[in-house]
Amino acid sequence: MSIIELSKPVRATAQETFFQLIRFDGYPDFMHAVDQAAPDADTPGRMSFRYTSGNATLHYTVDIDSSEEFAEVHWTSVDGPKHTGLARVIATDSGDSELRVRVDLRPAGVIANRDDVLGAIRSRMEHDMEQFAEYVERGGGEAPMPSAEHRSTMERLFGKLFSGSRRRA
Repeated sequence: MSIIELSKPVRATAQETFFQLIRFDGYPDFMHAVDQAAPDADTPGRMSFRYTSGNATLHYTVDIDSSEEFAEVHWTSVDGPKHTGLARVIATDSGDSELRVRVDLRPAGVIANRDDVLGAIRSRMEHDMEQFAEYVERGGGEAPMPSAEHRSTMERLFGKLFSGSRRRA
């Protein structure tokens, strides 16, 4: 098992950063291998992702738990690459924010173990966090902030912070 801990400053308020973090339909805009993120229609708090790795299109599912009060999201893989994680958005003294991520990986298979040992997974996470910060700083998705009644459902959703590398324009 590997533990990857990263942090990235974001030039946006903690609230703006957190709400962009839980806007999963925007993930393909900054997570290079993620092609689609969608809530599981049958299980509240579960997100399904379709992503590209090499020439293969793969799927994985995670269960989400989040707290708006603490501006954090916890997730656990249900299928696909085995991992758990925590993303926390912290307000800084300047009025901006910092995204802190911790992912516990359990690589399976020769390629996943190789990528873990060579630091490829960490590198992809760093790159995706950089792209996320730029995405938020540009204004992120144009969708308005969710209302209080829709917020709890959205906050249970979250996705994988490491994936392959393919940038979308």
